[in-house]
Amino acid sequence: MSENPTKQCTKCKEIKGLIEFPKRADSKDGLRTICKPCTAKGKSIYYITHKEERNAYLLENKEKRDAYNIDYYSKNKEKVSEVNADYYKNHREERVEYKKAYVKLFPGKVNALNMKRHATKLRATPSWLTEYQLKQIEAIYVEAAKLTRDTGIRHEVDHIIPLQGKTVTGLHVPWNLQILTKIENISKGNKLIQS
Repeated sequence: MSENPTKQCTKCKEIKGLIEFPKRADSKDGLRTICKPCTAKGKSIYYITHKEERNAYLLENKEKRDAYNIDYYSKNKEKVSEVNADYYKNHREERVEYKKAYVKLFPGKVNALNMKRHATKLRATPSWLTEYQLKQIEAIYVEAAKLTRDTGIRHEVDHIIPLQGKTVTGLHVPWNLQILTKIENISKGNKLIQS
């Protein structure tokens, strides 16, 4: 047997090291025939193209699902946070592939969401802000980018009172901004966290 055994992916036709193939117990060599990147890409496209079916199911079972999620999260808050942080850190390539596939399949939807966010931020920026306060906002975004560079962990600027909250709407002003890691910001979402 050679020192660096290889195998050809049946999807992309590239010859790769065995470490590039997911495990599969019932195959001769114990590995799948499609490499990890191709597998991830296929899952992403399947996930995106079957969104309508998933949404219909989720709508039909919303109350049951919400009750289960709230109960599970309240009992396993730390575990959920750890699992989410671990997944986010260890599945970067899959997330990037998913995002690329989504943008390719739904460019109009992506543009609409981006423009909605931009318009919301513009509407939430009061005309009475001073030049100094606008500079403060800029400084917060610069600091978030610096933290990302220095630590290697993605940092984002979050609105403490969300711009699109369900019960209250905040402003795009310096005293409503805070810097969070991307994971913290994702877990917060559009919720108002009260201390």
